[in-house]
Amino acid sequence: MKQVPKRSVWLDLAKMVAIFAVMLDHVRGALYSNPRISTISFFCVSLFMITMGCASSWSLRKGGGWNLRDKCLRMVGPYLMATFVYCLLQGCFDLELYLTHVVRFNADGTFYYVLIYLQFLFIVPILALFTRCSGWRAVGLEITGLLTVLGIAWFTTNHSNVLRIFGGGGKLLGGTFIIPLYLGVLLGKYTMNRRLRLLPACVVSLVFCVLAVVWWRFVVSQPVRLRFDTHFPFASLLNPPNVSLIIYACLVAGATFGLGNLLDQASCERSSRFARGVTWLGKHTLYLFLYHRFYLYMLRKVPCIHAMGHTLTKWVIYFSVMILGALLFELIMKLLKRAVAAAYCGKSSGEEESGQTFTENGAAAK
Repeated sequence: MKQVPKRSVWLDLAKMVAIFAVMLDHVRGALYSNPRISTISFFCVSLFMITMGCASSWSLRKGGGWNLRDKCLRMVGPYLMATFVYCLLQGCFDLELYLTHVVRFNADGTFYYVLIYLQFLFIVPILALFTRCSGWRAVGLEITGLLTVLGIAWFTTNHSNVLRIFGGGGKLLGGTFIIPLYLGVLLGKYTMNRRLRLLPACVVSLVFCVLAVVWWRFVVSQPVRLRFDTHFPFASLLNPPNVSLIIYACLVAGATFGLGNLLDQASCERSSRFARGVTWLGKHTLYLFLYHRFYLYMLRKVPCIHAMGHTLTKWVIYFSVMILGALLFELIMKLLKRAVAAAYCGKSSGEEESGQTFTENGAAAK
């Protein structure tokens, strides 16, 4: 029986959970109307930051340098194409409009993440320096790093503006998003080459799942004005995230870590297939993130689907089209790369698959 790479299962599970949470948030109005349901997904972007920091930490600890150019290109290429596709929704191609959207990261509301991600590619090796030591000296250095990150988050959240881009994209270094990134770097240090046995994995997954549900029920789902976030100097925002949402993302990360370790030890064929499916889908979250709203716009214009109401069939149709449609765009991009390489280089492209997730792009965790 083919074994799933142990390193990737829990990380890809976290990315899969995060992208499904993103889509859950964005189908509000189309598939449900209760605003409380959307609060379930409020951990999603912070969880992506944690996975990016974790995989980046692993990559840096393996050695081999930090190929910043390649990492940026693996995000910029799909982003430029996605911006082009969204511009076509206007009914024609306008170069001035396209360049404006590219620079301002606003062809779609979710593209603010691309700007944050590109900034994080520059700073994550610096953050990793705070986690290089071992022993008691490491504790002091890691606390120093955390205090530094908290100071940066306070300043950038309250005293910075980047082109008035939506959410954390409009803050230098993403505002408070830098906090889960650093926590992910720390997590990477203490989880690299470490696996939980069956019983500890069960306990960890159960405890963190319960804590995440309780935290959502009594904190995240409550009005912002009632949360303890008002006592912190980061402002009570949803994007960039406040402290309660960062804690929520950490709890979900802990739950996926435990569940991922359980999948690592799957002994039956059915569980092993599910683990492989999780690993595969987790590696394609970049295109799911970039294109799911494109299909959401299209689906809302189909009268027969729109008239279904909030039914299970409609949920299946929406999520199936968003996922399969995004994977179709990834396949098209791959074929275009090969065609261009054949035309200009006389051979097929040998580039890595462009369907890597935000985390893998940022960490080059290959």
